[in-house]
Amino acid sequence: MVNQHNQPLTPTQEDYLEIIFRLNQAGNPAVTITDLAQGLGCQLPTVTRTIKTLTEHGYVTHKPRESIQLSEHGTTLAQQVAHRHDNTEAFLHTVLCLDTDTATADACKIEHGLSPVAAQRLHAFMKCFAALPSEIQTHIQEAVQSIDKHAPLFDQIQPHEPSRWRHS
Repeated sequence: MVNQHNQPLTPTQEDYLEIIFRLNQAGNPAVTITDLAQGLGCQLPTVTRTIKTLTEHGYVTHKPRESIQLSEHGTTLAQQVAHRHDNTEAFLHTVLCLDTDTATADACKIEHGLSPVAAQRLHAFMKCFAALPSEIQTHIQEAVQSIDKHAPLFDQIQPHEPSRWRHS
């Protein structure tokens, strides 16, 4: 995502927008620097610097010792990040059958690198998957889980083995 100065937001900045949005959605309209520091596991000065940057770029409004509010544009971007995260986490957990903690952690990493086209297609795929009869969903999940029994883990693949799925 690009800010008003045509510089892409960092994954950290996207995470800040997302957590403010999620705290708002959970009924906390008055998100503070302390709330963010606790939610992100960061030090107060780090959070203060990041919020200052987001304020300068027009994504949030904040005055010292007051709550942080998403701007209209900040809310739009936060919704997009949250949506990408939710779809990615659902795919990793529901389709690839990863445990919840792993799916959540991996989704946090992947969500920042998805192009708009990939995010849209992932969303469409998850809608299609959800619409499948439960027997077909279960069949797909069982097929995915059976891979673990027949394929080496990625970190056990020899470095000289090229991927058979890479496009040239």
